[in-house]
Amino acid sequence: MTNTLTPKFLHIPLSQLPDMDTLLIKRCQTCGFTCLNDVLVCGALELSKNKYLGPVLYRQLADYLHERQLLARLKP
Repeated sequence: MTNTLTPKFLHIPLSQLPDMDTLLIKRCQTCGFTCLNDVLVCGALELSKNKYLGPVLYRQLADYLHERQLLARLKP
């Protein structure tokens, strides 16, 4: 996928994102994330330690970000 994402894409509610798994959306919302920008600002370290995501959903989230060329924007 090419990086044609606009800053507006980062603020779309998670439930409206294309191709995002329903369970991942629900777990992210449980963590208090409303959009991808919230996830990116939280950072990789905090996400990896989050008990609601676990390793499988964390990997799925990382893959989702990578496919959209957003993984590099994830705070360490």
